[in-house]
Parts: sequence; C-alpha cells; structure tokens
Amino acid sequence: MTVPGEERNQDGRSSGEQLPWRPWQIVRFSIGYLSHALADFGFVLVMVPLAALLALMPRQRHQLIRGMINRYLVVLFHHWLPALGIYGVDEVSGLERAQGEEPAVFVANHRGRLDAPLLLSYLQRTGLVIKSRYARRGALALLARYFDFITIDTRSLDSVTAMAAECRRLLERGTNLLIFPEGSRSQSGRLLPFRNSAFRLAVEQGRPVVPVIVHSTVPFMTKDASSFYPCEPIRYRFRFMQPQRPLAGETPDDLAARVHRLMARELRDLDRGTAWALRQGVRP
Repeated sequence: MTVPGEERNQDGRSSGEQLPWRPWQIVRFSIGYLSHALADFGFVLVMVPLAALLALMPRQRHQLIRGMINRYLVVLFHHWLPALGIYGVDEVSGLERAQGEEPAVFVANHRGRLDAPLLLSYLQRTGLVIKSRYARRGALALLARYFDFITIDTRSLDSVTAMAAECRRLLERGTNLLIFPEGSRSQSGRLLPFRNSAFRLAVEQGRPVVPVIVHSTVPFMTKDASSFYPCEPIRYRFRFMQPQRPLAGETPDDLAARVHRLMARELRDLDRGTAWALRQGVRP
C-alpha cells in the first residue's frame, strides 16, 4: 500500500513511478465504467416512474427519492467499485465533527470526476453546486431535480444570481452545501485560485466553512485521458478539516485566502512522494 510521504515503496520502486500496462487492468476498469453507466441507466428507469406515481405527494416523494439516491451512491461507491478493485479508501477523517456543524458550506479541492459523487456518498442533507451543462445528463438530471443540486452557468449573470439565492434558501432550510471553489479540475493537482461565492455565502449567512481534502495516490479520471486507466493502485483519503468560521470584519476574499492556505498546505503534505508531486515538478 502506498503511503503518502514515503519516497519509495516496499518493492524499492519510487512512489509515482508508473508500472507497465497489464491487460487485466484495462478489463477491470472497463467493467467498472460499464457497470457504472448501466447502474445509472437502471436507476433512472426505476426512479422516473416512481417519481410520477408520487406526483401528488411532493414532500414524501422528495424524501423517498433522496433516501434512495443516497443509498445508491453508498452501494456503488463504497461497495461495488472498491470490490472490483477500482480503488480503495484508506482514510475518512473529521466527518463526524464536520457534520456536527450543520448547516455548513463544504469546500473541496477538485482533481477528478469522482470527487463529487464520492463526497456526496458520505455527506447527509447536502446540496451540490454543479455546472448546468452536466445537470442534463442521465442520472445527473434526476439528481439535480431531487438531490438539491444547484445548477450554474458562469457565463450568465442571471444564473449566478439565481444560484446564490438558491444556496441561501438551502442553508436557511438547514441543508449543507458542497462547492468546488476552484471551478474546474486542476490538471497538475495544484490548488487553483478560489472563486469567492462559497465564502460570500458563509460570511453573509454566518455559516462555518468546512475545508475538505480529496486525495488519491495517483491521478484518476482527471483531464488527462491516461488517468482513466492508471497503472498503479488508487488509494483515496478524505479529510474533513476543522471548520473555519468567518472572523469579525473578515471579507469573503480574506476567508477564501485563509482556507486556500490551509488546504494547499495539507495537499502538499499528501502529494509528497506521489505521482502528483512529479506532475508538479517537485522532487522527492
């Protein structure tokens, strides 16, 4: 097992050094992607008629479908994909403390496509801010309707304004928010500059910000096509850091800068000796 911070693995191979391709790895990951797509399709087939049957009971429909979606995420991302050997999870820390701060604004770094569903499988009563172009695809369209997904088109001022209003409504209702303040996946893994919308909400609403670190030992499902079939084992760590409350007189930009420093330092420590460090030109 690769442990972040080690310069060499037990077999003497330096961390981050790629292994040769093996046919069984390609088959295993292909099965994982296919099963994920089929599971999404099957889930939509079940949920759409169920939602129609419960049309006259909107509150019960929302609660039932929300619970089923959460269970679906747990089964798929906690059990099925790890059982296939797609990835493993070495650490989930700070979650109970973070959930005790509800409602809160969770802000996470963003490197791979699985970041959002993996985090949502751990979080309860949490809405997600997502780009509008993604919310029209299959299961995501269903999630956007029943799982408190908030869509945003950053090119439209009206969309940004509507997003902020919906986020405020969810926080006032007691629902957490999950936001990726970088706005896009970081190709090198370095933490990109933060947009301040999440931090503006926290300041305006007096809510704590919970920094969340999502870390994989190797790049997985990033903007690099080769990361969809990695050669090394994928091990995840999820760290829910100490909640950061807005300080008296602190502006959204100040809060964003403070949280960015905390997260960047944590990521640098985890990246040390891994393929991420090599991408960033950091020598072990």
